[in-house]
Amino acid sequence: MKVGDLVELSARGKKLKYCERHIGKVGIISGVDYASQFEKKEWFYVDWCGGDKHQPHLRTDLKFARN
Repeated sequence: MKVGDLVELSARGKKLKYCERHIGKVGIISGVDYASQFEKKEWFYVDWCGGDKHQPHLRTDLKFARN
């Protein structure tokens, strides 16, 4: 995934209480960040359509949006 990709929540992301308000929405990736040099976790910041802006998610919480 890269900045500009359209995404939605994956099955794992839909199970998270933190993400329940984003179920059924599409978002665009607005930024990418790395948690630390030791963990190698990649955080994707998503601007949700009709919702929150710059929300951090792990790759496992997201999938590419379908057309």
